[in-house]
Amino acid sequence: MAFDREELLKKLAMALVANPGSTMQELADSAGISKASLHRIYSTKEKLQATIVERMREVFAEIRRTIQKPHEDYMEALRELVAIHCRNSTYVLFTGRDDFFKMLQDGEWDAYYNDLELFFREGQECGLLTLDFSAGVIGDIFISLVTGILECHLWGHLTEREMEKTILRALLGGIER
Repeated sequence: MAFDREELLKKLAMALVANPGSTMQELADSAGISKASLHRIYSTKEKLQATIVERMREVFAEIRRTIQKPHEDYMEALRELVAIHCRNSTYVLFTGRDDFFKMLQDGEWDAYYNDLELFFREGQECGLLTLDFSAGVIGDIFISLVTGILECHLWGHLTEREMEKTILRALLGGIER
């Protein structure tokens, strides 16, 4: 049986988000595959988690490339930042696990967060975002808002199409000048 590896990885990551203590059998059941297939593909839960973290590194890299490039239109860059987070919602939600930071190498989260802070400082400098909060606070608000909205989608309170619009409306409605 052929598997779509990305879809399988997303299912397994969501199962680990919902229940970090899942056994390999529970993970296989949640993904709709046999335990033997799961073991053939990932062999251990640790290797599965390492694969998820590696995918999250790719997401961090995509986000960082997007926010490091020069922005002629800050709003368009903000929309793209939100879109990347929404497109990769499974992996973004995986960052909320208690043990996520233990799985990262030193400085990986800080690099992502520091780039976010610089991006939001740029938004303040161009007059789109309020100066009432530091760029770091806006970064914290953004991360919390994104994960909260992604969880709303997970719980069935928002459609996938509504996620980006809701994040932008909540972010800008709450901190716009």
